[in-house]
Amino acid sequence: SNPSDAQSSNRSKAGSSPTQRRQPLALVSRGASTPVTKLVKLPAGKRTYRITGGCRLNAKKTIVIAPKKSTTCQFTVTGNVKTKKTTVRVNIRVL
Repeated sequence: SNPSDAQSSNRSKAGSSPTQRRQPLALVSRGASTPVTKLVKLPAGKRTYRITGGCRLNAKKTIVIAPKKSTTCQFTVTGNVKTKKTTVRVNIRVL
């Protein structure tokens, strides 16, 4: 067997580990207003929202407003139902 084949198969196994899961990426225009439901599937229960990188949420927490400059934002929604906690994250690239 070819040693380079063994290296590539090891690399693909390492990349599929759950700890290295890549964040979904959403692309939006500068200054755009995008409904939260277009970016992430909202978790059930009482939700908490966190957004970083210059993007912001409207007062009702239903629309993400992109800044006028190109940047990357991270948007996190956490849902709590009794003892079950679900977190959904997405990176937003502002073009």
